[in-house]
Amino acid sequence: MKKLYLFYIAFFPIMFCSGIIHSIFALYIEEFGVVKTEIGLVFTIGSLVGAIFSPFIGKLVDRKGKIPFILLSSFSFFIAFMGYSLAKNFSSIILSQIIEGAAWATFTISASALIADMVPAEKRGYAYAIYNQFWYFGWIIGPVSGGFLSEKFGFRIALLIGAGLNFISFIGIFLLHFLFSKKNRADS
Repeated sequence: MKKLYLFYIAFFPIMFCSGIIHSIFALYIEEFGVVKTEIGLVFTIGSLVGAIFSPFIGKLVDRKGKIPFILLSSFSFFIAFMGYSLAKNFSSIILSQIIEGAAWATFTISASALIADMVPAEKRGYAYAIYNQFWYFGWIIGPVSGGFLSEKFGFRIALLIGAGLNFISFIGIFLLHFLFSKKNRADS
């Protein structure tokens, strides 16, 4: 379980950033002069992309492994947040939302599969509960942090900070994978 906790800690910035973005995102999009229906469309597009790609991603994760897709998704979150923070128009927001939607599908599938692989069947319920607890913690502090950051520094800076935190998550996951892979090779 120690390895799993380290991954949860590495995943936490993604969960925290999820709380940041969803607390300020509709307000930020509104600055592009769109109507409320278009704001709803942005969120719909992200979910639609996730729904379409999930079965395909699931098959790839089964064939190619969990960690490569966790790394891909965490880097994709970085790209999406950079895209949001640098967006010049509504189309840029849509493109970043497509990337984020695919990243969520990839992350949730591969992280869940990783947990299932790392924990014996009789401890999976507890392992998923702790994983969910990390999500809740991200959503406890993320929204108020997003509100504070956007109020003090503006939406773009708040999103740029989110991009940086997502990049830290990517580096953390990469380092954990590298360390555990190296240790497993040394143990064999």
